[in-house]
Amino acid sequence: MNSDNSKKKYTMLTMTPSLFILLLVTLSTVAALQFNYAQSSEVLRTTDNRIRGAQNRINKDFVFGGLIPVHSDDPGSGGGQCGAIATEDGLQMMEAMLFAIDLINNDSELLAGLEIGYDIRDTCISENIGLDETIDLVITGSELDIQSCQLSCMGPNNTVNNVSINPPTSGIIGAAASRVSVPVASLARLFQIPQISYSSTSAILSNRDRYEYFYRTIPPDDQQVRAMLDILLNFNWTYVSTIYSRNSYGDPAISEFRELASNNSICIDLDMGIEDSFVDSDFDTLADALIASSANVVIVFASLDNAEQVLRRIANSTSARTRFTWIASDSWARSNNIVSQFSETAAGLYGIAPLTEHVTQFNEYFSQVTIDSNARNPWFTEYYAAFADCDILNTSVLNVCSQNESVTGLPQYHQGNLVPLVIDAVYAYAHALQNFLHDNCQLPIVWDKTNRSCAGQSQQLTGSVLLQYIRQLDFVNNITGNRIVFDSQGNIEGKYEILNYQAKGYIRNGDYFLYRAGIWDSSVLNDSNLEALTIFDMQNLQFGIDNSTNSIRRQPQISQCGRCEVGEYRRIVQSSCCGTCDPCVGGNYSSNPMGMQCLQCGGETWGNNPLVGSDSCVPIPESFIRHSDTFSIIVIILAVLGLIAVAAVTIMYVIYWKTPVVKSSGREQMITLLSGIGLIFILAFVYVSPPEPGVCVVQRMGFWVCYSIIFGALLVKIVRVTRIFYRSVNLSRTRFTEPYYQVIFTSIIIFGQVLIVVVGLIVVHPGVSRNVRPNREDQNKLPEIVVSCVVDHVAILIICAIYETILIILSTILGVLSFKYPKNFNEAKFVSFCTFIIAIIWAAFVGLYAYFIIEKRQEIQNAITGLASVLSAFAVLGCLFGPKLFIIFFRPDQNKPNQKVTGKDTAVNLTTITRNPSSEDTLSTMKDNNSMSIKVSMTTKTAYAPTPPP
Repeated sequence: MNSDNSKKKYTMLTMTPSLFILLLVTLSTVAALQFNYAQSSEVLRTTDNRIRGAQNRINKDFVFGGLIPVHSDDPGSGGGQCGAIATEDGLQMMEAMLFAIDLINNDSELLAGLEIGYDIRDTCISENIGLDETIDLVITGSELDIQSCQLSCMGPNNTVNNVSINPPTSGIIGAAASRVSVPVASLARLFQIPQISYSSTSAILSNRDRYEYFYRTIPPDDQQVRAMLDILLNFNWTYVSTIYSRNSYGDPAISEFRELASNNSICIDLDMGIEDSFVDSDFDTLADALIASSANVVIVFASLDNAEQVLRRIANSTSARTRFTWIASDSWARSNNIVSQFSETAAGLYGIAPLTEHVTQFNEYFSQVTIDSNARNPWFTEYYAAFADCDILNTSVLNVCSQNESVTGLPQYHQGNLVPLVIDAVYAYAHALQNFLHDNCQLPIVWDKTNRSCAGQSQQLTGSVLLQYIRQLDFVNNITGNRIVFDSQGNIEGKYEILNYQAKGYIRNGDYFLYRAGIWDSSVLNDSNLEALTIFDMQNLQFGIDNSTNSIRRQPQISQCGRCEVGEYRRIVQSSCCGTCDPCVGGNYSSNPMGMQCLQCGGETWGNNPLVGSDSCVPIPESFIRHSDTFSIIVIILAVLGLIAVAAVTIMYVIYWKTPVVKSSGREQMITLLSGIGLIFILAFVYVSPPEPGVCVVQRMGFWVCYSIIFGALLVKIVRVTRIFYRSVNLSRTRFTEPYYQVIFTSIIIFGQVLIVVVGLIVVHPGVSRNVRPNREDQNKLPEIVVSCVVDHVAILIICAIYETILIILSTILGVLSFKYPKNFNEAKFVSFCTFIIAIIWAAFVGLYAYFIIEKRQEIQNAITGLASVLSAFAVLGCLFGPKLFIIFFRPDQNKPNQKVTGKDTAVNLTTITRNPSSEDTLSTMKDNNSMSIKVSMTTKTAYAPTPPP
């Protein structure tokens, strides 16, 4: 709960500038009552004489503010008081800042002789104290002081009177802890003062919208988390526990780790956060939960104090003292206290720390710093006494602190790994200032302290201007060897060393030492051929102490969930982190027994064992009509028989081309019908062929065009018969009944249909569609890929259907109207029978087609269409050509001229037509009861053989 409140406080501070102004006024008032602001003194103290900071800023050209955790925080004060002095890195970081400023001030080339001042404050790793000191840094030498001096400090000829000028803070170096840097970064953004931290790694600070003025010389935590993940994968540790500080340092990092762990099949068993309000009983509860966990690897992304509290309780447990392998974050990976206090428990630990090299020049500088010589550092005496464990007050004659001995002479001294990063931060500001001077000043440089610009130049050095130069930095620090270049989020490239606490060998603290086991370099992440993690020598690694054999572990502990079978994945359940094994069914598979999720088969593939668990993918079978299918065989047989029948009828028509039966049927129209029927039989083979673009084009065009040939020829034929009969009754001559007109009319009807079909091909291009059809019995069973032709646009389909329907309806109506014509004109009856049968066939076809649409059996639809087309063609062939073949073969006497044909109700006498050039040939007509004779008046100019009526 306290952590949530802290987050809300950070959000309010960063998102509402007006709150900062209110906070500034409030804290400034409190500070004015609590602190003594004696600018002449280099040491700042509180009213209770506690040292707050040290400064040397009067009459300096630039001032760098420093936020250094010289003391630790006091857990019992609620974040408002300082604790004991930090003997690890705190004072070394302050000395590193002073060391870097001295080097720059003594460098005649860098900054052209201009001097840098400092104002270093102790944050005590407290948000409240850090924010108080930052406000004081901001208002000390503020814009109001400068403007006031511009009115009173200038003498004749623009010379400065004999007054002390207190320039504003140009930039802030620090803070160390992320939880302190977050509110400081919000305040720095409000007052547009750049901030460069040497130790704050929280990923929150990469947010440019909130922390635009924040930069750092240490990599962010999201890269450190990836390094931790690579260590786990390298040793095949897939079952871990996580402990973290519930603040801006631990929360974002562990959140990133959870996501990466999930994506890499790493199971997190115990996942506990440490609140700032934790007391001893809370840490006892946490330790008990950790011991109860079955995971042997523990990731601790917490502050040094929190890590010590956890390790202390594990060290007190006889059963678990040497059980765990620890993965330490950078906040405590290098801690000497951990090694000295909990050597057996921490043995085999793997720590992540920024990759830095010792700065030899700093050790030389620090070796000359003693109590007597270091008057500018007000905390050095206290630090030396705590570090050397001596008595500065001479109360014990056995262990009195030396006044002229340096810290580096003590055996426990080692250079802190943050020292190079502090030096990099100072030099980053110096190079940014150097670039500003180069762009805006002329040599020799004359710096106007009151105007913060070069003499004669209008460009002032404001925080926003300096920020632009910081963004553009790209240089190699000759002191540390590090390259300083910031990315768009204010971060530098991440490089870490992997540390392994080992027993025996080189002794630094007792029988244990810190061994560099490898490095992790983020610069290779974009290269798929390189691994970011490099382990130097697996043979030299240690993994703690085996309590059962009292020997050093040389092999990684097993920290994994039970393995699932191949084809299964591990499903997380609430009662167990390791979850339960479930099969990857359907279109999923898993080839990794430790996988936390199934993988999806890509493309047109499916699991090879989709009901009990698949470990790979197989192609989904295709479903389309094949020549070997039952429907196809039926259609092919009928189509072959139909082609044979068409060929036989054609031969018979050729042989009996000039006989009355053939001539009276309208030979040209009958040949057109035979052509359409033959094309339908040929098209049947296309309907049962595998779908291809060419096949789809023929299907879409052939269906409608073939039927337009048949229906168009039938309609023209029945119209001609009807008109002829009507003419014969009215003894008038009918025009456009000649054979070539019938061919023309039929072609026009066909062309109309072709035009519609071509438009359809343009609107919806013919092609092949592939649709996955699930198995009806079980969705997990192997599905099918239905391969079919792309259907025409629905509007085109409707227009084509209406077109053909009009043709067949007109043919049917005229056939019914002419049904009782004399037998010599019984073509109308045959056409009627033909259209009736076709209508019945297609009614059944529509029903079957709709059924297979509902059943989603597209491959059967084509076969049904082919079958209906073949049956329709047989109907036309039988109804129109069957009676004529019957007469030719079985009633040859009726296929002769000048014969009398009798029917059930009628008798028609065919008389000889003779040529009479001067008059019309006549055929008298008479009707008596059941007999009728017809007289047809015709004009001829040439003699011809006797023929029946047309």
